[in-house]
Amino acid sequence: MNKNFVKQSVSALISHYNEDRAVFLMFLEGLCDSESPYYILKDLQTLAEAMKEKEAIYLIDEIEKYDYKAAQVLDELVK
Repeated sequence: MNKNFVKQSVSALISHYNEDRAVFLMFLEGLCDSESPYYILKDLQTLAEAMKEKEAIYLIDEIEKYDYKAAQVLDELVK
């Protein structure tokens, strides 16, 4: 997965998380949809790195609502 895309997605999630919950959830749902071309959970290492870099570990709790197994792996990767 393109690291820039993942970083930009995490940045957008952070922005919407703090500003508009409905947009945040809709955006996150699209990113967590395995049928979507924007599916970010196929490269958990890159996602974990981006979340650590942006200090957005709290997003794991939100991702867990869509894919608890991916959230468990992310928990381990961000340690």
